[in-house]
Amino acid sequence: MTSITKVTDGDTIETESDRVRVGYINTPESVHRDSSKNTPEGDVASDFAKDMLPVGNEVTTRSYGMDHFDRQVASVSRNINGVDVDYGLVALDQQMSSYYTRY
Repeated sequence: MTSITKVTDGDTIETESDRVRVGYINTPESVHRDSSKNTPEGDVASDFAKDMLPVGNEVTTRSYGMDHFDRQVASVSRNINGVDVDYGLVALDQQMSSYYTRY
């Protein structure tokens, strides 16, 4: 387990030990360097991630490897009321993301 230190956008967080790209999802952009790529949907997805993965909360990650930006690609789960909830599955279910496998 590790604590969340920052939610960058809908599919990227930082923990005490890693910068993590949530595996198997791809949310619309909200903080891209090229601001023309940022979308209102990306802002919604980013806010959703901040609600689901609040800074300071403990999460469990399972690494799938590294991406081309040198981030851990990993599943991210948070225990909510005794139930481990996989953020990627919830983001897909709530239509915040598309399924994504290219890193």
